[in-house]
Amino acid sequence: MAEKVDRRVRKTKAQLRAGLARLMQKKSIKEITVKELVEEVDINRSTFYLHYTDFIEQIFTILDHNKDICIALLGKNGDMAFVNRIEKLIADTVLHRLSIRLPKDNRDIEYAYAFCLNGCVGMIKTWLSSENQESTQHMAELTHKLIDNTTHMYLEQALR
Repeated sequence: MAEKVDRRVRKTKAQLRAGLARLMQKKSIKEITVKELVEEVDINRSTFYLHYTDFIEQIFTILDHNKDICIALLGKNGDMAFVNRIEKLIADTVLHRLSIRLPKDNRDIEYAYAFCLNGCVGMIKTWLSSENQESTQHMAELTHKLIDNTTHMYLEQALR
């Protein structure tokens, strides 16, 4: 039997989800800080970190809670606007990380970005459609590791 989640926890997570959505309508996810989010929803930073490690985990949790709809929207009869929104969320994070590390005149940044973006979207599709689903925290950590390691290895070679 599934564990019953405390009503206060459900309410806090719903506030965080709604607050993140409001902030994302105003600015990209890379510009949003945890401090800004917790002020938006009037909770403590420690409360955010009690439930999530970062925004990426929060996004995976939102996708997980809406799994059936997300699978349909990402599938062959899906909605490109939804796919574009997912890509924008990923793009904000990936481009920010790449732009910090790559020289501004490096033309390969566009290709590195496309590589990371398509890999992340594919990973999300696979994760949502798998039966033995990994936790949202695991997926957030894996996303960070794959992006960081991929860009790190590329940078080592590009900057030689």
